[in-house]
Amino acid sequence: MTKFRAKDPKEAQQLGLRPAGRVLLPALLIASLAGNLLALGIAGYVVHGRGGLAYLQARFHHSAEADVDSGFIQRQGLFEVIAPRPGSRPIVFLGDSLTSGCEWRELFGNEALILNRGIGGDTSAGVLKRADSVAALKPLAVFLMIGTNDAPSLGYRPSDTVNNHRAIVQRILHDSPETKIYEESLLPSRVPRFNQWSDQTNEGIRRLADGKSVIYLNLRDAFLEDGKLSNRFTSDGLHLNSSGYLLWKQQVDPIVKELIGVQLRDHSRAPVPQR
Repeated sequence: MTKFRAKDPKEAQQLGLRPAGRVLLPALLIASLAGNLLALGIAGYVVHGRGGLAYLQARFHHSAEADVDSGFIQRQGLFEVIAPRPGSRPIVFLGDSLTSGCEWRELFGNEALILNRGIGGDTSAGVLKRADSVAALKPLAVFLMIGTNDAPSLGYRPSDTVNNHRAIVQRILHDSPETKIYEESLLPSRVPRFNQWSDQTNEGIRRLADGKSVIYLNLRDAFLEDGKLSNRFTSDGLHLNSSGYLLWKQQVDPIVKELIGVQLRDHSRAPVPQR
């Protein structure tokens, strides 16, 4: 038997039926409530995955104390328990997922002591927090590329990222004055808005170089095609593929080879332990 609902309230009253509007309104309210709960659940899941309250603190208050990635504590904790080899003077690659995504020592032939101190999702604020642990290694050189996550994760302006770079450099050189720091430019992406932001940031980073202890390396231009990161070098429009890392290596290869030579000479002069 087909149910009939009158559209006109008076007609419904005469027939003893419920008006259609009174049936639809509760259904719409339930659907709206369910949609809102689903959206809140998804938002909560995303926020939790990015660090919970610490992520919100970082995103809306630009807090340098907030860890914006749950893997930060785990990976940094690992770095802290690995005892540095006495007098080793390693070459350190320092940054975020762009740095952590490469096997640097193998890429340069396993000749040198090259340490990867990249952490996925890290920011310039995060690297500033762990700059002391990098300085404690007394590295021969540090290749620093950090800031790609600053705008999306912290809402930073270019000047905020540059200020953190300045503080990172000062902290490392204060504790390890013989270290040479290579400030690598932020790489482009496939997103024009980010490229404008990073271009301004790079200009500020370039001005930190003094040509002696701090050297600026413009890697950005080699990766560009039509003003964006070339598809030849990326897997997703931001992160690098194997061709991208080979290009990065090509850009720094002469410097790293010279540093490897210094390491080998230092090693040959080191006294042989007595048995």
